[in-house]
Amino acid sequence: DYNKGNLFKYLIITINMKKRLYKNFLKKIIFGVAILLLFLVILKFDINIERAIEGLRNFWLDYFFSGIIWISRMPVVLFFLILIFLWKKSKRGWIIPIGSSIFLGSVLSFLIKIIVRRPRPFEQGIIPVLNTAFYFIKDNFNTWNFSFPSGDAVFVFCLLPIIWKEFKELRYIWLIFACLVGFSRIYSGVHYMSDVFAGALIGYLTGLLIIKIEEKYKIGEKLID
Repeated sequence: DYNKGNLFKYLIITINMKKRLYKNFLKKIIFGVAILLLFLVILKFDINIERAIEGLRNFWLDYFFSGIIWISRMPVVLFFLILIFLWKKSKRGWIIPIGSSIFLGSVLSFLIKIIVRRPRPFEQGIIPVLNTAFYFIKDNFNTWNFSFPSGDAVFVFCLLPIIWKEFKELRYIWLIFACLVGFSRIYSGVHYMSDVFAGALIGYLTGLLIIKIEEKYKIGEKLID
């Protein structure tokens, strides 16, 4: 009777575990489908969204978003991040994962760009490019002269999972900053909203993947120590 009771408990636990796994898997499928549908809706109305945002342009917003574009350049962001991660000794092991996340995100972004080869909004005559914004991207424009996905959105969002995990006090600041970076690219006419949405998704998933790898193998921690 004792063995039968244990066997029954084991079967109940196993069934409950399988139910939880199935529910989690189903939730992920539903979430993935919802994200895909949202992307398709954004893609459908890309031009309308672009023109609507152009209507918001004014002197102050032009210079505000040009400033966002300047401070979101990779050397500026990396300098800031390296400083704050070096400042706390316990966080230094994440410097390598940060670099890995940026590298992987950049590679994925570049490969998709050259496969899709989508022209930028201003190249298609949808809206004029914001000249102050174009000044900051002109040096790499010939190399990255495709719109989909937004490499800048990939860059800032691939860092979000790591910052969210390791610097709780910067969570929402970085999230707001990342959203402003993405919006600045739409505002300036160098990206469609779907470019930014896809870039943010690619970047965020890249960051999550790097976190999983680091937590399992402790590569950054071992190299820094």
